[in-house]
Amino acid sequence: MRRLRWALVAAILATAAALAPRFPAPAAEAQSRPAPSIDVYFSPNGGIQDRLLKEFNLCKESVEICVFDISSGPLGQAIIEARKRGRAIRVITDAREAKGKQSEVDALKKAGILVTTVGGWGSLMHNKFALFDHALVVTGSYNWSNGAEERNRENALFIKDSEVAGKYREEFERLWEGKK
Repeated sequence: MRRLRWALVAAILATAAALAPRFPAPAAEAQSRPAPSIDVYFSPNGGIQDRLLKEFNLCKESVEICVFDISSGPLGQAIIEARKRGRAIRVITDAREAKGKQSEVDALKKAGILVTTVGGWGSLMHNKFALFDHALVVTGSYNWSNGAEERNRENALFIKDSEVAGKYREEFERLWEGKK
C-alpha cells in the first residue's frame, strides 16, 4: 500500500511538473538592475519647472540639456548657478530660437556654459530632454519657456533608469558631435 501511495505521489508530481508553465529564470543582470522610476507632470502650473529647479540643485556632476527653447529666466538662472557650483553643463538648442529676444542662450554663454545650436531655416532642433548626472532623464513636450510653465498644455517625464539614460546620452553625444 505504501508503494502504491508513493507511486501515486510521484506520478502527480511528475504530471504537475510537466504541465507547469516554463518561464526562463531572470538574467543576473536584470536581477541586479534597480527598478526604473518615472514621475509624470503636466502644465500649466503643474510643477514641471519646480521639479527642474530641484534637480539642478541636486545634481552632483553634470547636466546635458537638449531643448528647443530656453527662455525661462528661472531655468536659465538655475543652469548658471549649477555651473557656478562646478557642474559640467552642456546645452544644445535650436539655432533660430537661440537668437530670440527672450532667449537665455547669450546669458548662458557669458557664464561660460558650453552651448551649441542645431538646425536653422527649414530644420528644427525640436528635442526636449535633459540628462542629470547621467542617471535622470527629463523628456516630454515641455519647452523651457514661461509660456510652457504658465499657459501651454505640456508634459514632462522624469525617468530614473540606467538603460534609458544611456540611450539619451548616446543621442546627446551624436548631436553634440554634429552628426545627423
